[in-house]
Amino acid sequence: RRYHGHAGLLLAPATVDEVQAIVAAARAEGVALVPQGGNTSMVGGATPPADGSAAILSLRRLNAIRAIDADAGLAVAEAGVILATLHAAAAAHGRRFPLSLGAKGSATIGGLVSTNAGGTQVLRFGTMRGLVAGIEAVLPDGSRHDGLAALKKDNRGYDLTQLLIGAEGTLGIVTAATLRLVPAVAG
Repeated sequence: RRYHGHAGLLLAPATVDEVQAIVAAARAEGVALVPQGGNTSMVGGATPPADGSAAILSLRRLNAIRAIDADAGLAVAEAGVILATLHAAAAAHGRRFPLSLGAKGSATIGGLVSTNAGGTQVLRFGTMRGLVAGIEAVLPDGSRHDGLAALKKDNRGYDLTQLLIGAEGTLGIVTAATLRLVPAVAG
């Protein structure tokens, strides 16, 4: 309860197409958007301004795990997937997603990517930047950046995936990510 804001509108799209339409309409009308995931952050980045000049864009309904490829060690998860849900899905395939933190029951993948979260195993596995193999995002003009392919050698200009990680929604709204999985810990 450290941060307070006000928004007259909360938008909760369920598809990437809906996010694109919202971003395009907000741009056309000059309405600022504040993306929100699990609201577990301690820095207030997902808090709208107190004057009510922005609309909240909740990504919680984009909550599908689109694919898990245990052989390749990759999972494609939408922005609203809760971290604990991804942990359970990876475990069902004999893998694990190595980022973990106290808020794993409410933190979402989009927020973790957008804040470049570290978690409790950061010294061994690095921050989200090292765990993200690709990103899908909606850019400020409403267009879609489809960078989910986990292609290791990609020398085509700017690396938007890396620019979007840690940008907290200022360069685009993360809608899905391809994430690196590791072998499950023997129990």
